[in-house]
Amino acid sequence: MSSESAEIALILAGTERVAAVPSSSQAPHSNTTDLATQVDQTLPPGTDPDPELILSMEPDLVLNTARHGGEETAGQQLEQAGVPVVNIDPSAFSTPETVADTVTLVGETLGEEEKAAEVTTVFLAEISQLDQTREETDQRFLALMARGDSVMAMDDSLMLPGLITRAHGMNAGDAIGLTQTRPIDAELIATVNPDIIFLEDFQGQGEEPFAEILDNPALADVPAVANDRI
Repeated sequence: MSSESAEIALILAGTERVAAVPSSSQAPHSNTTDLATQVDQTLPPGTDPDPELILSMEPDLVLNTARHGGEETAGQQLEQAGVPVVNIDPSAFSTPETVADTVTLVGETLGEEEKAAEVTTVFLAEISQLDQTREETDQRFLALMARGDSVMAMDDSLMLPGLITRAHGMNAGDAIGLTQTRPIDAELIATVNPDIIFLEDFQGQGEEPFAEILDNPALADVPAVANDRI
């Protein structure tokens, strides 16, 4: 029911055992597009999955990331209908280690323990190697995401800023008490004055959702904008 769990299932179990994937999994930006496009059935976009549609696909198991209320409700309704559901907490995708734990969980659920162990061993070894090469830095960053018409600054609990702080970058959002992901405007970005701005490329939209705010004249002297470090 979510692109994250679909990607894990495809990597571990292959296409023949996957009854359906979210339509977003088949988009060019997906990590497993080639595999996902081999799955005939897709779930429409949105955060309110239709339990009846899912039941019509006759799944033996549903993998569900309960990130939104609609996904949580759908998972409960499927369980009530007698379909086994593995509900994955969104925090399971917040760090490399929790991602590895989630791959292990899905592997155990699908009977693909050996494949899961192979994948996570390589992944965690690569992360460890990166950890060993990081250097001290005084660079202050801001990580932005866009949903609809809203641009938001990300707190360190999410994967992107979490990885940057892990690389010793400092979240400039601390200057405005950024303890949770929240909308931000040009004035606040100018206030935190980041050296680097990271943009989340959500579903292949690139920089377009951020163009208006980053083109604001109030940001002209912000180091990240002035030095083109976006």
